[in-house]
Amino acid sequence: MNSQRGFISMPPVDLGMYFPGVGVLPRLKLRPQIARKVLLEGHRFTGEEALRDGLVDFIAQPDDMLAVAFALAAKWAPKAKAGAVQQISHVYGRSTFLPGKTKL
Repeated sequence: MNSQRGFISMPPVDLGMYFPGVGVLPRLKLRPQIARKVLLEGHRFTGEEALRDGLVDFIAQPDDMLAVAFALAAKWAPKAKAGAVQQISHVYGRSTFLPGKTKL
């Protein structure tokens, strides 16, 4: 994530678009305090806040973002050769890369 500009948030909270399952992933992956900020406040996290609170794994300066992305890709590329991506992309025997059914 860009360390100097931009933010990450949960737009459905601000728009009042609650639907079944909207809070499942944040509640499972984030600390309760952070999940509440995401789901109840619709808080807009800066890059530094998102890193500190566990929403993102990395932040980088704007000029370094591409280099950081390539470094991560090089680090994780051997896992693709081992079939890890293929295993991860199947949940309960179904591909997770199926096209979405929602029309916007």
